[in-house]
Amino acid sequence: MKKRRWLHKRLVSKKERQIKYLFSRVFLCSEATAARNADLSLPMRLQCNNCDNIMSKGTKFTSRVEDVIGETYLGIKIFRFQIQCTNCSHEMKFRTDPKNADFIIESGATRLLYPD
Repeated sequence: MKKRRWLHKRLVSKKERQIKYLFSRVFLCSEATAARNADLSLPMRLQCNNCDNIMSKGTKFTSRVEDVIGETYLGIKIFRFQIQCTNCSHEMKFRTDPKNADFIIESGATRLLYPD
């Protein structure tokens, strides 16, 4: 049995392990329902498009998580996260991007790449 586990680890590429690790740190909820709540630590700096509030990386939220139906990358599910601004409660949406091991902003916010 141990040999199989070792063999399984060798067959999975380093990129796939990094993607699984990234999503296991962000995605902490049950898989029983299609849309659910999850505790989320913000993986990037965001600026609200409504009130220009800047939220730092690591800000904790309770987010709404749902599967993006019909989209996968090499069999990996894509998830959409919905959070609210800490200042004005404006809704922001972003989704996972397994191809680049990153996130894509869909609406309500702008990603800040460099500190002010």
